[in-house]
Amino acid sequence: MRNWQSERDARKRKIAQEWTSAECETPADILELACHDGTLEWCEKWACRTQQPKCGIVYGNWNDLPELVKMTPDGTLVFGVDSDSDNVEEWTRLDSWFERQGFEVEWSDGVSTCDGCNGLVETEPTDYAWEPRYAIQKGAFVCFDCLSADSPDDVSDCVDLAQNGDAFPNFLSFVARGKCPDRDLARYGWHRLPFALDYRMPEIRGVVRFVRYDGTGWNFGTEEVYVTRQGRRRLRRMLRDGQAVLRNGTLYRTV
Repeated sequence: MRNWQSERDARKRKIAQEWTSAECETPADILELACHDGTLEWCEKWACRTQQPKCGIVYGNWNDLPELVKMTPDGTLVFGVDSDSDNVEEWTRLDSWFERQGFEVEWSDGVSTCDGCNGLVETEPTDYAWEPRYAIQKGAFVCFDCLSADSPDDVSDCVDLAQNGDAFPNFLSFVARGKCPDRDLARYGWHRLPFALDYRMPEIRGVVRFVRYDGTGWNFGTEEVYVTRQGRRRLRRMLRDGQAVLRNGTLYRTV
């Protein structure tokens, strides 16, 4: 039987040896190595926040990294693995060490970079008061600050832009923030569908999908789909031609 823990520990030891042999002395030395091989990433700032960490944010899959670090008398850093260390008290946890140097530490599966400002956005709830501060535009995360920067003040202008296939972030910004109720959308030719779209469905002109944020934290919202008359026709054509199927309230692509 395959021993996944042994394989993971072996990968950690390899990284620890490589980092130790590089004779790192500062966090910048570690990040240069880690960002190059993809084991860690660094971002300068958070998107949609006024308070920023002193040295930026370090994020990655900490389960795949050496857990321990200590400094030798000559000023170089040595890295170790929990399972190999008899006296753990002599070491500092790697994530705690980064925090002491002025960094914030995050998990890579809970954050992503904004496509507009390159700031970091949280994509997973962190507490019960958490609210998402982004929309997804063509598969990319866009923070609310970037969405609002070019957003028109009048909802009719916003919907007209979306109707023409342009400036979808503006449309998402209005609707996701509750600035545009259903009755107003209907006045401009956008109607809510009674079902969701599978995430693998392609982008379709005249069809907009988003999560309407309800601010409840962990269960923070539900996906809604709005269509123009032309968008509805395109979806019906996909169903008629066997390119999509509706199951349990979700439309799936079949080809």
